[in-house]
Amino acid sequence: MVNLTSIRDSIDSFRHFLEDKTGRLHRQLAYPPKLIYYFLNMFTAAVNLEYKRKKGIADNNLVLTIPCLSLIEVDIVECPCAPKKGCSFYKSIFPLPRLVDGKPISVTSADGFVSYDYLEWFDFKDKLNSRLLPDTTRPYYTLKIINNQQHIYLYSSEKVTNPKAASVVGIFEDPLEVAYFPTCEETPRPFCNPLDEPFMINKDLEPRVFELTLKALANFKGLALGSDIQNNNNNDSTAKTLD
Repeated sequence: MVNLTSIRDSIDSFRHFLEDKTGRLHRQLAYPPKLIYYFLNMFTAAVNLEYKRKKGIADNNLVLTIPCLSLIEVDIVECPCAPKKGCSFYKSIFPLPRLVDGKPISVTSADGFVSYDYLEWFDFKDKLNSRLLPDTTRPYYTLKIINNQQHIYLYSSEKVTNPKAASVVGIFEDPLEVAYFPTCEETPRPFCNPLDEPFMINKDLEPRVFELTLKALANFKGLALGSDIQNNNNNDSTAKTLD
C-alpha cells in the first residue's frame, strides 16, 4: 500500500520517527528539510528498485507519466564537425528526469496508439539492416547520455513519421523532477512550494527508508546526533544499526 502525502508531511513523519529512535525532540536535531528530503528521496528510490528486482514487478502506485515529451529532429551524427548521414532521429528537447532502473517502463506516441521498443544505441545498425522486414520497420527508441544528461531518441520508421511528442512512463528517482518537467514546449515552472508537492512511499517499505535515512544523517559530518544515536548511553557511531 502506497502512502500518498506531501513532502512536508513525509519529513514530519520522519522527524517523529527520529524522536522515537533518539529520545530527543526534533527541535534539538537541526536537520534542514532539504537535507532530510534528499536522503528520504534517495533511499525511497533505492528501496523501490530493490523491491522491483526482488518481486519482478514495479509498484504501480510509484509509476509516473510524462504525458507530452517534446521532440526535435536531429541527424544521427550530432557532432557539428562531422558530415551528416541523412538518417534522422527524434530527440527529446529537454533531458529526461533521472530514472530508477535506467530506462522507462514504456515509451509511446503522445496519443498512446504507437508503442516504441527499446534498443541499445549501438544495435540500431544491425537491427535496421536486418533481413526480417518487421525488424526494420518497427518503431524503436534508445537513450543517450551527453554531459550527464539523458535524452530519449525515437526512430522514425515507415509506421511513424515525424513524431512531435512522446509519452514516457517510468519510476523516477525524484518526483519533483517530474512534477516540474516542462509539458511539451512549455518552459519549466518555477519551484514555488516544493515541500507541498506529492511524495509517494510504500507503507511497507517506509520503515527501511526511515532507518537508512537516519543512518545517513548520523554519518553526515556527525551532525547533531553525536555518537549515542540510540540514546542508550553507548557509543553507537560504529554499531550496526541496520541490516
